[in-house]
Amino acid sequence: MEERGYVESEPDPSADDDLVLPRRIYRPTPFGLRLLDAWELMARTIQPEVSRRSGTGDDLGHRPT
Repeated sequence: MEERGYVESEPDPSADDDLVLPRRIYRPTPFGLRLLDAWELMARTIQPEVSRRSGTGDDLGHRPT
């Protein structure tokens, strides 16, 4: 996700053990936040469609027999 520009990271400054790699602290980039907003909007948009079909089969579209 970092290579795609969704998040950026840095080593944990509180890591004091030199024998282990420090944990990385991740935070979303402005592009990552815009992508998340778009994804949430899309999910809210299709949610009524998914809910309307409930009871007609499983999540894969299979109908009950």
